[in-house]
Amino acid sequence: MMKVIIVSRIPLPDNPIRGGVEAVTLGLLKGFARFADIQIKVLSFCHDRDLSIQLYDNVEVIYVKKKFGVRKLELWLHARKYLHRVFTDWNADIIHIEGNGSSLLLLNRALGARTVVTQHGILERERKNSPSLRRKLNLWTAQMIESHKWPDVKNVVFISEYNRSLCKSSAHLNWAQIYNPVDDDYFTQKESDGRGFYFIGRLNERKGVRDLFRAMVSLREDVTLDVIGGPDTKEYMSELEGIASSIPAGMLKLHGWQDGERIRSIVERDCCLVLPSYQETLPVVIAEAMAMGKIVIATDVGGIREMVEDEVTGFLFKPGDISSLKGLMEKVMDLPQEKLRQMQEQARILARERYFSASVAEKTIDFYREVLK
Repeated sequence: MMKVIIVSRIPLPDNPIRGGVEAVTLGLLKGFARFADIQIKVLSFCHDRDLSIQLYDNVEVIYVKKKFGVRKLELWLHARKYLHRVFTDWNADIIHIEGNGSSLLLLNRALGARTVVTQHGILERERKNSPSLRRKLNLWTAQMIESHKWPDVKNVVFISEYNRSLCKSSAHLNWAQIYNPVDDDYFTQKESDGRGFYFIGRLNERKGVRDLFRAMVSLREDVTLDVIGGPDTKEYMSELEGIASSIPAGMLKLHGWQDGERIRSIVERDCCLVLPSYQETLPVVIAEAMAMGKIVIATDVGGIREMVEDEVTGFLFKPGDISSLKGLMEKVMDLPQEKLRQMQEQARILARERYFSASVAEKTIDFYREVLK
């Protein structure tokens, strides 16, 4: 029986998912639940209380109450020791850290050969595309931590070829390229006959939400857009509300953050995800959309081209090109039903090949075994 400790921030029960890593981790855990020869303990730090739940027969989630107000101090002074104690007491085989940057503060050099790190974000790119000085400073600090701790990393999961290509120091690494998983429930949703659009994510500069709202101002009035997510700042939300006041009534609906079940209900009649980001790595919302048989309009940034085949499973455009975004949304509205259905089917086929949770879990377990050799 293989014993694995996964370190990842995941939401407390009944709380909505607020990030791609949270969604990815939950999808991966559902995949692991299919394998009887592995036991998982998930450590999720920086919560407001201690809690332990049995998520599946072979998956326990331990939520750990924070002791320090600053996350980096929490990871270095508390979480690192907590992780080492659980590893020793449970006699675990593998530590799997879902995240890079400040998460690497959890690394223990003595356990490096048995530790796997999944690199989700490209911090340098995120920092350059962040408008907030505070956010830039936070990302710069995380980048410095990653640079300092990276030589201690021995085993890495790259979530895309894009990630791997940007890794400047990979010669010493044992690595695998494994796409992020999607919760199985997304594959059960039927393709939509509607022509609605939706967006999921943080409402901020990097996600290009302002561009999407500006495109909506001049689109015809039978276009509808569901927006799921919340703002990073009140100032940005105020700007969006100002633009939204020029969008005809009924075209735009703001839903806030929602859990997976509610998201699937909201987008049931929508046929297309729109993601006008200025910077991305491998957005899980695209994988989830394709699993539901949705086509995708997205900017050609980061690893998105690995996910969306232009004119086959969706459409790509340059970031900031509002005119092209508007034109592609109109194109989707006017697609013949047969062409739309064909694109939806291709999206779901590709999603099942790459993002089905059991397949991703199996590849991850194979990598664990390689690490233990």
